[in-house]
Order: sequence, then structure tokens, then C-alpha cells
Amino acid sequence: MASIPSSPIVVIEAPETPRALATVLAEAAASGNAVAPVGGGTKLQFGNPLSRQTVQLSTAKLNRVLAFEPDDLTLSVETGATMASVWNLLGERGLTIPIDVSAPEIETIGGLIATGLCGPRRFGSGSLRDALIGIQAAYPDGTLGSAGGMVVKNVSGFDLMRMHLGALGTLGVVVSANFKVVPAARAEATVIIERETIDQLEGDRLAIHGGRIRPIAYEALRVDDRWMESIRIEGRPATVDQLARELGDRLGSAKTLSMDESRQFWSDYVRLEALPTDQDILTLQIRGRPSEISTTVATALSTFDDASDIRVSLGLGTVRLVVPSGAERAQEHAAAIAALRTSGRNVLLLTAPNAVHASIEAFGTPESNLELMRQLKKQFDPWSALNPGRVIPEL
Repeated sequence: MASIPSSPIVVIEAPETPRALATVLAEAAASGNAVAPVGGGTKLQFGNPLSRQTVQLSTAKLNRVLAFEPDDLTLSVETGATMASVWNLLGERGLTIPIDVSAPEIETIGGLIATGLCGPRRFGSGSLRDALIGIQAAYPDGTLGSAGGMVVKNVSGFDLMRMHLGALGTLGVVVSANFKVVPAARAEATVIIERETIDQLEGDRLAIHGGRIRPIAYEALRVDDRWMESIRIEGRPATVDQLARELGDRLGSAKTLSMDESRQFWSDYVRLEALPTDQDILTLQIRGRPSEISTTVATALSTFDDASDIRVSLGLGTVRLVVPSGAERAQEHAAAIAALRTSGRNVLLLTAPNAVHASIEAFGTPESNLELMRQLKKQFDPWSALNPGRVIPEL
């Protein structure tokens, strides 16, 4: 794996229109330069290190609302807009896009699409993928292309739209996006209970899975030697109150947070999931099936016994770890990740020191898939002008 170039990053003045941005991309490609699109800049460590020097291209001035149809539950917005600005607009009409964002005042629509990362409420509300119904993207040949539309049931261009989601801006720069929006929940509550073992959490998971309660988020956080289990419920006020009581009675010794307390709890919880900027921190997500969560947690804890932050998405089957790392432990950690992948575990590096990246790829993509991805990259960006090496290691 290549290391991040050490020379200073050049920043291009933010284009004010999609056409201007496409022109900048074409000029960069024609001159042999590489470009790194930047939104809020909160996840620049996610993915593989860039394989060669780039210039940063900001989308900050592409922040206009293009169309908002509350009655049709649709919104079109340029991708430099922050999530907070979008939520504020939708909130005036009692609407929302129900996703988790660690720093909504900073993170942009484009950055959220590029990374494709999801928070706890993916369990009950889905991800940005479920809300996205159309995009427009700029490409290194200077063109603008569209996929999807402004109609919720429109599936035209579906595959093209989905290819950009999570591609980290390596295929094109998404300059605007269309969403289906939903009414904001009228009420919510969170039920919290402490457990001593992961087996107890598994018992709770089975009980919830077999019942009528469908949480929006279902998480467990390791606190010292215990687990804090948190279950978020949304809906009508009377329904939420009834379900929270039922859940508390079923689990025993549970604490229930009211609507305002619940919202603050999850805002804080998600904020602490922001990717670290410390170069010596390793952040991992180990994915498995919900039915195998006990085994996944046990494997994660035995492999990284010094993890400082351990979060388990009980409904999704994933474990998220923050591990102190650095050059002196890079080979040890790279070998541990490789062993987990060899055993069939899906391990995603959210952040990692350069020394870890030098030995192991961030996504663990099988070689057979890499070849297909390289062909796709060549079709969209034959100059490798966009974020070179960030998703697909260059040969």
C-alpha cells in the first residue's frame, strides 16, 4: 500500500456551479493532476491513503436548495449543503431525513453520500441509500450526468446512482442529490439497562426480535466491565409510552428517557462516533450477522483487548472498536486484521495509522471484485484523476 504524500496540499477555489466544477475536473485530468473532492472534511482519513499528490476541490459553494416539495415529500439540494441546514429546512414543515450524523453543522450531503457510513438508527430507519432517489454528478471528462429523478418510485438510473454511494468520490463528484423525506416522529423514548455479559444482551435481543417492539436504534456500549444497552423507540406519544413500559417490564430494572432526554442521549452517542483525527488511532468495524453477535463480540475483544471504545449494534450485528495503535504496533494490528478476514470476518478500517495502511487494505475487497472495480473506475475516470487509490489500490 502507498503512503500519503508528504508535500503540501493545494486547495482549488470552490466552484460556484456544477458546470464550473466539471470544468475544473476536466482541466485537472487534462493536465495530469489528481483531485480530492472535499465537503466538511470530517472523514478524510476514511479509506486507503491517496496514492499520489492531489489538490483539494471544495464543494462549499454548492449549497443551494434546488427544489422542495413538502406535499410530495421530496427535496433536491446541492451537495455542499450541511446536514444541519437540510434538517432545519425540513423541520419547518415537520419533515426529516432520518439518519445519524456526528457533526451535522459541518458534514455535507456530498460527504455523506461519498462515505455511505451509517449510524445506529439504520436498524429501524434505514440508511441514506433508502432516502436517495436521484443525483447529478460531475466527471473528469467535463460532463455532468444524472441518475434517478424527483419521483419516489422512479428507478431510472438506479444502478448508476447507487454506484456513487460509498465510492468516496472516486467515480465522479456528486453535485446535487434528490431525497424522499418523511414526517418527523411525534414522540420518542429510550430504554436503558445495564448488563454484565454479552450473553445477557443476546437474550434481550432474542426477546425483542420475537416481540412486537421494533426499535429505531438498538445499541450496547462497553462501560468499564459492564454493558449499557440502549433501545430507541419512535412513534405516536401514546404508542411510545406504552411500548417503553412494556419493554421496561420485560427487561427489568430499566431506565426510560423521555423525548428530550432521548434525543440528547442519541445526539451525544452519535457525536462520539465521529472519526478520530489522531494519526495513531485505529478505528474498526467488524460486521457479522445479528444471530452471531456474541461470537463477533468475543472475537473482537480477544483480538483487540486494549480497545478504548467498544460499541455493538445488536440489531445489525456489527462491532465498532477504537484501538490505540501507532508505528510500533502497526504490524501486529495489520496481521490481526488479516487473520480476521482470512477467517471470514468482514473488517472495515474506518481510520488507521499510515503504518497499518502500508500493510493492509482498508476495505478487504476480494481480488475478484477488485478487477471489476478497476474496470468501473476506468470507465468513469480513465485518468485516475479522482481520489487515486482511496478505494481501489492502484497497481
